[in-house]
Amino acid sequence: MHSISPAFNLYLDYLLVNQDRSTATGHAALAEGKTSHDTLTCSLHQQAYGSRQLWLVVKPFV
Repeated sequence: MHSISPAFNLYLDYLLVNQDRSTATGHAALAEGKTSHDTLTCSLHQQAYGSRQLWLVVKPFV
């Protein structure tokens, strides 16, 4: 299994705390230059994320 990129990990945090619509553009606006829309999009396209990857991310919180 590939490790999750820092950009994707930051986006996961954004999804967890965002109460409104979540977009890569909205995330980039809040990230204060730490990542961009393009960086996030490329990170998400590097591999297919399925239920196993999701479980590995959320398991520590369950």
